[in-house]
Amino acid sequence: ATTTLLRGCSYIHHRMHRHLVTIYHDESAFHANEGRTSGWTVKGKQPLLPKGKGRGLMVSDFIEEHGGFLQLTDEEVEDAKRIYSNPNFPQYGREILHIGAENEGYWTSELFVKHVKKVAKIVSYKYPVDRFSIIWIFDQSSNHRAYSDDALVASRMNVND
Repeated sequence: ATTTLLRGCSYIHHRMHRHLVTIYHDESAFHANEGRTSGWTVKGKQPLLPKGKGRGLMVSDFIEEHGGFLQLTDEEVEDAKRIYSNPNFPQYGREILHIGAENEGYWTSELFVKHVKKVAKIVSYKYPVDRFSIIWIFDQSSNHRAYSDDALVASRMNVND
């Protein structure tokens, strides 16, 4: 079904004389004590094992179908800063969060929405809407069901308004 959908989109956008760009998103969490749960020990001795998963990182990134990780070159960032009058224009589509209660917290839907808005700036510079159509592909995650506070969501609307 996805292949048929993408072929249909490709045909429609070809007729509109626009290039179709596919951008994928994924995230992963990494912990210091992940990995092997077995190893070599001295006979009769108990191995020292960590009590928990250890410090963690959450990495969220976007990947272009043909260009790899979504990012701008130094020259593109300088050009985007000038065009958009934004001295803080983002260069990379990646976000790294030091996860845990005693660190930066956890990856939430609010952080995800903020991340997508940041990446949309990069995409709008790199792929102008008059020449490109973008297909965003997200994996299944509870954070991906997030909407910004001002989004039009049918389940939030009152029929009587």
